Amino acid sequence: MMVCPPTAEYLMSNYGWRATLIILGATGANLIVCGMLIAKSIQLLNEEQRLIQEAVPNRTFAQYAKSCIENLLQPFYILLHVPSFIAILTARLFSTIVYSGWAIFLVPHAIDKGVSTSDAVLLSTIGGIAALCGRLLPGPFVDKGCIKAINLIVLATLVNAAGYLLDKWFYQFWSLSLAAIVNGFYFGLEPTIAFPLCDELLGTGLSQDGFSLTIVPSAVGEILGGTLIGKAC
Repeated sequence: MMVCPPTAEYLMSNYGWRATLIILGATGANLIVCGMLIAKSIQLLNEEQRLIQEAVPNRTFAQYAKSCIENLLQPFYILLHVPSFIAILTARLFSTIVYSGWAIFLVPHAIDKGVSTSDAVLLSTIGGIAALCGRLLPGPFVDKGCIKAINLIVLATLVNAAGYLLDKWFYQFWSLSLAAIVNGFYFGLEPTIAFPLCDELLGTGLSQDGFSLTIVPSAVGEILGGTLIGKAC
C-alpha cells in the first residue's frame, strides 16, 4: 500500500496502462519463485506424511469426512458458549467493509475534493505508513499490560469514526493526510489486535478458535466493501 500507488503512477505516466499492468503482473509472478524457495523439500514432506500415517490409525472415508466437518465447525461452537462474541464478529464485518471501501476509493475521493492526482496518490502512501505503525506499535503496550486490547480497540474505533465524520469538512491536503493517518493506523491495528482481543474475551483455550472465526466476516467484508460503497457513491 505504501509503495504500489506511487510506483503505479510513475509507470503509468511513462509507459501507459498496458505496460504498467504487465510490469506489475510480472513483479507479482515472482511470488511463485519465492514460494518455491521457502517450500519444504519433497523428501521432508514424504517423511512427515509417513510419520502421520503411522501415528494415526487407518480410517474410512466416512470417518475422515466426519472429522474434517467437525474441525471446520468447531470454531462456530464458540457462539453457543459465548453468544456475545457475535458482536465482535459483526464489528469485524463492518470494519472490513469500511476498510475495503477506504482502500479502493481513497484516491478518487481525494481527487473529487480537488486534490491533485499526485497528492491523492501520496495519501495512499501516508495511509500505508500509518497502517504499518498500527501493526507494530500497539503490540508491546498490550503485551506488557499497559492497556487492554478491548480498551485499545474501542478507543481506536472512536477516533477512526471521528475521522470519517469530519471528512465532510476536509478539503486541504494536510487535513486529508491527517485523516489518512488516523484511518490507516486503525486499519493496521484492527487485525493485529484481533488475537489478543479473543484471548481476553474467550480465554486461552478458545482464543485460537475465536480468532479463526473472525476471518469469516473479514473475508465477507472484503467482498462486500467495494461493491456496497461503490454503489452508494
